[in-house]
Amino acid sequence: MKVFPTLQIENGLTVPFFGEAPTETAPMEMVEQLLDLGCTHVTFIDRDAASGRGNNRDLILKLTQRFVRGAGKACIQVGGGIRSSDQAQMYLDHGVTWILVNAIIQRSPLMTEQLVARFQTRLTATLAAYRGQFQEPGRNTNLETTLEQAAQYIKDLGIRRALYIDLPGPGVIEPDWQSARRITEITRIPLLMSGTVATEEHVRQASAIPGVHGVLLDAWTVTGNPRLLPHSTEPCA
Repeated sequence: MKVFPTLQIENGLTVPFFGEAPTETAPMEMVEQLLDLGCTHVTFIDRDAASGRGNNRDLILKLTQRFVRGAGKACIQVGGGIRSSDQAQMYLDHGVTWILVNAIIQRSPLMTEQLVARFQTRLTATLAAYRGQFQEPGRNTNLETTLEQAAQYIKDLGIRRALYIDLPGPGVIEPDWQSARRITEITRIPLLMSGTVATEEHVRQASAIPGVHGVLLDAWTVTGNPRLLPHSTEPCA
């Protein structure tokens, strides 16, 4: 079970998946902390690019370059607003291992075909859901597409890796493991989880689900729990 310490970047700052940040840690400072702890896995999410409110690409490239220099054979994921082959190639050229693509999968079939044709083995398709109902990332309204249909679409495209974002809501404190199982049963590809997955116990529970290969946790969670570090310091396979 791999744990990816995750830095979500908004207006040049690191922000948590949900709620308030425990500290105001600059992204580069957080990267230095992860490197000092021996982490070889990391995820950078450009929240501004994902929402269409500018981007943090230059900063993420600097963070990526520093992580590559410090971690050696690093496993780096980048996502958020990657809507062209050129953007994907830019990140890969700078040492990124996996490109996370989400809304573009549903919104633009032509762009999806181009991304899959060029980067099939380097793409991770993102599925977001709330209480088992598929949602297009960044929107509050459900699409007519079901979670099962979205999973089948990813399988049909030939994408070889997926990320399930389990969106929290009022009173929702435990991850939706049932939906994770449904996705893995349909796609038969390695699945990562994020969103409501937030504790060491959640990591243990995720590891018990066949097909779930890793989780994304806020970087603060990983740096604050030594027991999670072994999952973030394995060689990048």
